[in-house]
Amino acid sequence: MIFCAFNSEETISTGESGSFYFNQQMKENYKSVFNINLDCIGNKEGKDLIICSNKSAASVKIAEEVLESYKSSGINAMLGEENVVSDHINFINAISLSTITDIKSSNIHTLEDTPDKIDMECLTSIGCHLGEYVINDLDMENLFRLINEDVIETTDRSENRMITAIGQGTISVDEFEEKFNCELNSIDSSLIYISIPANVYRKKENDHGGSEEKIETENPTDEMTLSDIRIFTFCFENIALSFYTYFKDIPFEMMAYEMDLEIAGYDEKSLASAITIDDRDYFIATESEEDSHSKQMCTIFETDKMFLRVSALFPPPTTDHIKDAEEYKNYFLENVPEGCIDEMVKLLLE
Repeated sequence: MIFCAFNSEETISTGESGSFYFNQQMKENYKSVFNINLDCIGNKEGKDLIICSNKSAASVKIAEEVLESYKSSGINAMLGEENVVSDHINFINAISLSTITDIKSSNIHTLEDTPDKIDMECLTSIGCHLGEYVINDLDMENLFRLINEDVIETTDRSENRMITAIGQGTISVDEFEEKFNCELNSIDSSLIYISIPANVYRKKENDHGGSEEKIETENPTDEMTLSDIRIFTFCFENIALSFYTYFKDIPFEMMAYEMDLEIAGYDEKSLASAITIDDRDYFIATESEEDSHSKQMCTIFETDKMFLRVSALFPPPTTDHIKDAEEYKNYFLENVPEGCIDEMVKLLLE
């Protein structure tokens, strides 16, 4: 049994960080792996424990057993939706537990997410009961039998997670154009979709000019403008192209900006790896000799009010052959529609 805290977001973890990298190491050292993911547990306003699972037989079985176990102990629990995005998506066999029932109205990823918001009694109860289930009730022999006999598609979802694990805010190009009153002339709308994760939009002031409140919507794109949303990801067939915006007057976003640059390998070590495309320098994320996973390029735009980071992620295994700057450049030019970046940069910075 391994206890692990992941140091990168589940949808961007590459190289030597995060659950994606951890799972690669597990597959090299273990025949069978099952992940129990705890994400946002014990918030005071949380009334129910949400249990989500991947699609494998082992995942579904354990989710049902854990649900019944918690219910029998008097803890309110329910099964969640399949499209919930957390670190369990980077494993084939996994479940995820959370007491956040509405990401849009929670305080995660904000400066208001402080220790006083935690219900320690709830956190302890959920953790202790899970431990009792794993130690005393979990049928390990049956679990690994299910894992080894599972006939579902076993290609690890982490291998193309930037294309498939897209969060709760996926919209088509046509919907994007209608919603934000713009035209994306460089993109064939039949080829891609756009991911807008549900937990990455900004706050806005209320009608009385008081403290900021999060936008309450059923869909993260409802009632929003482009400036409300921090991340867009264009999911092409062989590349994920993301646009990250950071406002300079929001401390959390400046902190996120520094962390994102570090995760992406955008530092002094990578400056020598600049690739010039359309008179702009793109930098290759730093990689270790052992890293054979996703390749990444990024560039930064800046105005008086904000930074805009454009990141191109090349998912494995189709890009394992890419080694030098010229191969990065050729793959980028072959898979990113001409004019797409300039078009989006203009929309976001104006």
